Amino acid sequence: MIKPWQKSNNGWSIAVDAAAPLSESVSVGSSMMELTDVSNENKMFSFTTKENSQFWDGTIQTRVPISLTFENISEADQVALEASTLHYYYKPENGTTCEIDRFDCYPL
Repeated sequence: MIKPWQKSNNGWSIAVDAAAPLSESVSVGSSMMELTDVSNENKMFSFTTKENSQFWDGTIQTRVPISLTFENISEADQVALEASTLHYYYKPENGTTCEIDRFDCYPL
């Protein structure tokens, strides 16, 4: 569940940063969010609200529930997801996985 910022009235994004890279077999889906990016090491997953979602305008409620379904996870994946960090972006963002793939996205 997130508390959206008042500027989140035209879409918004989140990213799940797992505590460790997940197995290659992991897949993730959501009825309200579109998967927009996966980091190179399968550690960070970015999502943007779908335009047809009732939560596209995040300001219609004081709290927005988020439901993501991770499938084909191992016990180690489960532990990494339970220790994950949720990032919130007040507007739709692409390429949020560059936060952890920064040297691949922006080589020195």
